[in-house]
Amino acid sequence: MSPSTPETTRCWQSVVGTIALAWTPSTTTVEALGAGLPPEELALAAAFGVRRRQTFIMGRTVLRSAFRAAFPEVPGVAEVLRNVIHRDDRGAPIMVLPSTMAARVSITHKDDVVAALVRPMASTLGGATSSLGIDDSLGLDLEHRDGRSAVELERLARQVLRPEELASLPSSRGHSDDERNTYAAAVMARFSLKEAVYKAIDPHLRRYVGFLEVGVSPSDENSSVNSNVEEGHRWRVDLSDVDGAAPLEATGYVLRSPEPSLVLTGCVVRKR
Repeated sequence: MSPSTPETTRCWQSVVGTIALAWTPSTTTVEALGAGLPPEELALAAAFGVRRRQTFIMGRTVLRSAFRAAFPEVPGVAEVLRNVIHRDDRGAPIMVLPSTMAARVSITHKDDVVAALVRPMASTLGGATSSLGIDDSLGLDLEHRDGRSAVELERLARQVLRPEELASLPSSRGHSDDERNTYAAAVMARFSLKEAVYKAIDPHLRRYVGFLEVGVSPSDENSSVNSNVEEGHRWRVDLSDVDGAAPLEATGYVLRSPEPSLVLTGCVVRKR
């Protein structure tokens, strides 16, 4: 039997695919959910410490919720979700899927919240332009917008953003809550998007990619400070400084989050 879905799980359709998100419940509830996982997944979870084991269990549970929502009318979903979700040598989830449910998936987590993304491939949707090809990939990332001081945000920005990206940020010296939130959202959206890009290009490069190797910027139609961290806005992703990425084309998105305090981003990578 596939694990039950936490009552707090929320599923919705985004520009990059079907997303499911859940706050991590009590340890007792997480362990109860874990009891429904296949033995092979439980063995993987047992090797982790308490917090990582909880996010691992929640990640598998939420991914199954997203998959169920992505293929609501396709026969055989329940049987597929009883299969083991494997973990490759880079830590990414791997689902064993029939051709009728071919998809790319991604999981992201913090200690207290987990999200998963499922996007069907072209073979599943009859070649629809919004789906993925066999050589395409995707990544999802989730970050807390709040919790860092202005000084900590400035330090993070200097570590992960290029000079031109730093210059595009709003002022970090705002005095109102709105100004502080705008700066935090701008920094965390760029940081999160680079994390999503890393996940999306890793199947192709299979190596660590530094933050400064990748450039991100709002697309021309979403270039204002206030609009470029809203739902569905497309971002340009510059991979020209990434060795081995010449055949790849990446597009980033800032996604709708069910909570204002969460920043959720996605990236789709297509092989040219």
